[in-house]
Amino acid sequence: KTEKERDARGRKMKGLLYESEHVDKCFDESVTSMACGGKATIMLFENGGSAWTKGLPTNLYNKLNGRQKSLPGPDYVAMGSQDRYYVRFKDGSSQCVGCEEMTKK
Repeated sequence: KTEKERDARGRKMKGLLYESEHVDKCFDESVTSMACGGKATIMLFENGGSAWTKGLPTNLYNKLNGRQKSLPGPDYVAMGSQDRYYVRFKDGSSQCVGCEEMTKK
């Protein structure tokens, strides 16, 4: 199943990014989700790990870095301008920091 999923999402990336050497070093075929916003890039991996460059929105950094190891990790992240982001965790919970329209239920 894993090889099929890798083929479906693609195994390579190409682009102009801040800290591109760090991104290139971390990126491999096990990246399941990758988001870029402002000067930051974050990658999520099949094993539940993650890697990011500096410039991650402070609230997102705190949410990920301070998360208890016993809690499910992220499986999807999106970033936008003005420190806006959305993160969904493997248990289906999520957090969003964005414009007022995005945070209405």
